[in-house]
Amino acid sequence: MRDLKHAFSVQAASADSLILKLCDGEFQCSETGILEDIAVWLEQNVAEITEVIQAERSLLICFDLLQTCSASLMQRLPELLKQSVTERKPVSETFVPKDKKTQCTVGQEQGFHVIHPGLMSRFQNTGITGARSNGSSSGGAADEHAYYWANHLLQNRWNAGAVEVCFGGLKLQSQVDTLIAVTGADLSLMINDQPAPGWEILPVRAGDRIEFGYPKNGTRAYLAVKGGFSVQAGSTGMVCEPSDNNAGIPLAKTLRFGDLLACSEQEHRIDKALQGLIGKRVSNSYIPDYGEPLVLRVILAEQAGHFTPDQLDLFFNQCWEIRPDSDTSATTLNGCQLKSLYPVAPLQGAEVGRIQLDDDCQPVILMQDRQRLTDRPVIGYVYPPDLGLLAQRQPKTTLSFRVISLYEAQLQLKRFYRYFK
Repeated sequence: MRDLKHAFSVQAASADSLILKLCDGEFQCSETGILEDIAVWLEQNVAEITEVIQAERSLLICFDLLQTCSASLMQRLPELLKQSVTERKPVSETFVPKDKKTQCTVGQEQGFHVIHPGLMSRFQNTGITGARSNGSSSGGAADEHAYYWANHLLQNRWNAGAVEVCFGGLKLQSQVDTLIAVTGADLSLMINDQPAPGWEILPVRAGDRIEFGYPKNGTRAYLAVKGGFSVQAGSTGMVCEPSDNNAGIPLAKTLRFGDLLACSEQEHRIDKALQGLIGKRVSNSYIPDYGEPLVLRVILAEQAGHFTPDQLDLFFNQCWEIRPDSDTSATTLNGCQLKSLYPVAPLQGAEVGRIQLDDDCQPVILMQDRQRLTDRPVIGYVYPPDLGLLAQRQPKTTLSFRVISLYEAQLQLKRFYRYFK
């Protein structure tokens, strides 16, 4: 058996991912199918690995920061690689992504009726782990901070589905008594034509009308319901929900006129425990001001060495402007052109938050609906919670960057996730 320890090199990428590369001269192109087998084995057998994205000669390995860290996983990888090759089976054998179990029940004929879907309103959760197998993006809520708080307020599962309301316009009518929470952007929330506060648990009754106006501060709001929404699986009459250990089935379903957002009745008018939740609010210290100057923290990539010190100074010491063509796949920026010593990089997995250069030598920040692979020069990775602040900004907003160490990023990110999970 070939010594895998010397066949691969590994390096930290973002706060919760590694890049595993085939060393030059190791394995011929016809042999690199071993990478796909290793990717499948790692996803199926290593609990702390959430996703593996394969390129021709590298793997992007994403992991759960609450279960491991870069240093620990890098130390374990040689033994894991050896084990994966020892136990490897052809990829053609049945592949079931890790933790992809769902719970299905008979469709519920109650919940929230969509009167108007607004500009863009979608079911969202934390994204799809193991999406590599079908070539899709992992997706997920654009502003994790706001999304987590909506569910946390209501004592839901941390990964329960919520409605991401982009730029407002959503109109709903409740068919049940329940509790809701709306976090994120101020989209002029109204209940029965009366202004309602965000970041707070609100009671609604059957027949109540919920409307989102247009942005006052931020661009994305998150609507969660006590007990969580159920996900309508087409017209099959079935409703599927993610299990407790699963980041979820693909919830990024765009709402349409007449849709039913199914949920259970929560009788807050007679249940004293539910009554005690009404009015519970997030502390002001945890509510972001989306109008504040935006400074994104960046973990430098190893390939940042492909930029001269002058180019890195230019990147960190100027203000950039968000371009109008930004979307859920990438935020594009305008500013001085940057030049890399290597205009084309080896093809590798595209991690969310990756800062790379486009064809015009301008920075592009990859977001949740990004492409799977990229060969663009990379400067670094945006600290994950800062991506939510970025997603809340409108075009023409200016921003800047500052460096954060990998150690500090992982330390702060662990604290963030532990609070909600």
